[in-house]
Amino acid sequence: MCRAFRHVVPELHVPLTRDDFIALLPVTHRRINRYGVTIDHRVYDSKRLAEYRRRQSPAKSKQGRWPIRVDPYNLHVVWL
Repeated sequence: MCRAFRHVVPELHVPLTRDDFIALLPVTHRRINRYGVTIDHRVYDSKRLAEYRRRQSPAKSKQGRWPIRVDPYNLHVVWL
């Protein structure tokens, strides 16, 4: 049915918003230490992490680790 429908109506491409793009990235759970976050031998740090350093995440199922979103094609930034 989907193939038949495609011949009648073309696909509608909707661009992703910034928040949608970030929500679709893979997630890894890490602790935020005094020096920042370590992912695959890389350290990410920012002044914005000050309020999260050495604190536990409210998610109890991940042993206090925070969800960090990583773009595998852009290793310069991660999202908390």
